[in-house]
Amino acid sequence: QNRQQKFGYQYMCKFFGLDIYDYLRTYDYYLRCDSDCVIKELNYDIFEWAETKHLGYGYAARKLEAHKGTRQTLPKWTDKYVTRCNIQPSALMDDPLSLCFNFYNNFHIGRVSFFNSPEVRHYLEAVNASGHTLQSRWGDSTVQAYTVRLFMDPRQILYIPDFTYVHGSHNNRMITTKNQGKSNTLPQKLPPWQFS
Repeated sequence: QNRQQKFGYQYMCKFFGLDIYDYLRTYDYYLRCDSDCVIKELNYDIFEWAETKHLGYGYAARKLEAHKGTRQTLPKWTDKYVTRCNIQPSALMDDPLSLCFNFYNNFHIGRVSFFNSPEVRHYLEAVNASGHTLQSRWGDSTVQAYTVRLFMDPRQILYIPDFTYVHGSHNNRMITTKNQGKSNTLPQKLPPWQFS
């Protein structure tokens, strides 16, 4: 197995965790819909919804991090970063930073200016410089969740309403936001969260 094959997933995580925001600078919002996702129901203009709601980050599901190496290293590394940089996390989402979870981010929508803000870029570049994306296989979804939890106004974290899609590479898993996601079969799923 050559180096490119061995680190393909990690390079993808680096792209979606940091590099992509350089390409998006001229946009207000971006929407990620992976090539193995099929939208089954979305009967409104999601960008209009995002703008009207002053969205920072919109998600359809969140779940506990399944990768043991990430669970063991990313929360501790982030805690040290928070202490070193004297950060008061803005959006703990009712859980301590030690609880390692991610947004199921194969489908999500985000505000570009948030991810390109100086404090967020400092964190993302520090994550990249740590080498853990390649060495410890930190996934972009979990790094993104920590970024949102550390820096975003909690009122701007929104659960995407009335939406259903299928994620093909994960056993054709159906993700729905109707009835607060009660019909989801996502393993290690966490309940939807929204500021109230």
